[in-house]
Amino acid sequence: MKKIIFMFFTSIILISECHAQTTITLQFLDTCFVYQPGSIEGKDARINSLEIYGGNQIELPVDAWTWFGEPGIDRSLIEFDLSNIPTNTEVLEATLNLYGAEDLPTGGHSTLSGSNEFIIQRVTSWWDEDAVLWATQPQTTSWNQVNIPPSQDPYQDYEIDVTELVQHMVTYPDSNFGFLMKLKTEEHYRKVNFASSDYTDDTKRPKLTVCFTYSVGQKELAEKKYKIKVYPNPTKDVLNIEFPQEFSGTHKLGIYDLNGRMVNIVEPDVLENSLIQQISVENLPDGVFIILFEYYKGNYMSKFIKH
Repeated sequence: MKKIIFMFFTSIILISECHAQTTITLQFLDTCFVYQPGSIEGKDARINSLEIYGGNQIELPVDAWTWFGEPGIDRSLIEFDLSNIPTNTEVLEATLNLYGAEDLPTGGHSTLSGSNEFIIQRVTSWWDEDAVLWATQPQTTSWNQVNIPPSQDPYQDYEIDVTELVQHMVTYPDSNFGFLMKLKTEEHYRKVNFASSDYTDDTKRPKLTVCFTYSVGQKELAEKKYKIKVYPNPTKDVLNIEFPQEFSGTHKLGIYDLNGRMVNIVEPDVLENSLIQQISVENLPDGVFIILFEYYKGNYMSKFIKH
């Protein structure tokens, strides 16, 4: 799975009244995930009509140019792993950020012979970052394609609305093969060029921000009278749960995924002298989880990330 940076905005969590069951109903509002994978986790590739370039480069050119006097065309592919977003999600906004850089091997954007307006299409077939070639480039669809205006300077950054494309990828995860970028008019000498996931500066790698509403059922909003600290967050193996001084006595902890399914339960324990409890999450897959604390004073929740 790709390395993921998460951002959470205002959210509401709903739970069912019967906490003894092995499922809970969750509702999140206006939650955003930010994906900006690096060289190991990222999947992007340059495809060149002269077959003189391949994957694992630091740039993603979209151009029509000449190489040693021979005309050719560059297109670029990017794919993000969105499998942690539930399929019954309404995507409120999805933004693709692409970054120019002064040290890219083939230079910056160019309008030498005319407009470098380009388009982004949804890819509809599988491709291999290390093996894809011009002759084997994946299929795409023009449905909901995005038209991006020409550049204003050679190293311009772009912020692109790809909401409709991402909505399809989330609703039909088996058909998520990413984006293809190509010039609207593939005539020489026109170019846009961006840093790839292999670029050394991680702030300039392609970034996708997806804000969505995830809703299951209609339940009453759970009260949260006490602050329970959960750390480290994100975590790889061990989660510390620190309770306020008001707590003592028997409690039970349950861990749930974003579909409301219980994935782990900590048998009833007693809080006495120590108000910090450690639990192992080493066997959980990477993703976002809810920890539900059941106590006679009420039921309290917190989110954490495992990666």
